[in-house]
Amino acid sequence: MTFHAVFMVACPGCSARYPVDSGKVPAGGVRARCGKCTSIFLVESGAVRVRATTAPAGASRKPRKAEAPRPFAVTDPADRAARLARVLVSDMIRYHRDRYERALERGTLKEDFAEEVRRSWSEYVRRVGEDLAHDSRYFQDELNTTLACGEQLF
Repeated sequence: MTFHAVFMVACPGCSARYPVDSGKVPAGGVRARCGKCTSIFLVESGAVRVRATTAPAGASRKPRKAEAPRPFAVTDPADRAARLARVLVSDMIRYHRDRYERALERGTLKEDFAEEVRRSWSEYVRRVGEDLAHDSRYFQDELNTTLACGEQLF
């Protein structure tokens, strides 16, 4: 398990302080919105590197009705589908480790995990939509890459 340092960031608009997990801040920094005054500012690795990116002083500071930015959320449907496929397939292995290892040894992976694959596929289709699920190979590719260790079983 990897642990990251937590540092405090102060909003340049109102000085509200927030804890930030250093492991969640990408190399180029991340935009954050203050929950108190709605200022948007850049958080870079290390608490001393915080830059305001809001309007210049004197500009109206009315709270926006728009949703706060979600810097860690994946918004591209294809990226979301690929990520969900990775999670679903990895969970099959994680929650059935012994059975997975036995199935690999015996060469019965496809048969032994048929029900888990079916349930995960149903969840995948429900969450990414019929069109994207059927028009892409993210789920099948992840089954082959992760579950079948690179073998083309699915």
